Amino acid sequence: MFRFEDKDPADVIDLYFDWADVFADLGGDTIASTAFAATPAGLTIGATVTDAAARGVFVSGGTVGEEYALTCTITTAGGRTLERSGLVLVRQR
Repeated sequence: MFRFEDKDPADVIDLYFDWADVFADLGGDTIASTAFAATPAGLTIGATVTDAAARGVFVSGGTVGEEYALTCTITTAGGRTLERSGLVLVRQR
């Protein structure tokens, strides 16, 4: 699991997962759908952002001092399901 840059609870930011390294080995498969989840509850997930083999999402809110795991799950046109997670700490700036 990797770490995103810290965010202030008032920030609305976009966080990305880059899947290019995965698709370099999959012989032309593409992303068909994307889902995001955050744990624990408290980080608000907004609109999804698409950029070639990267998928991002706008996040807002969160509790100061809380660390959230943001998970991106993709399903490919070829039927694969892949998942990555990253940590984001909410802190007052």
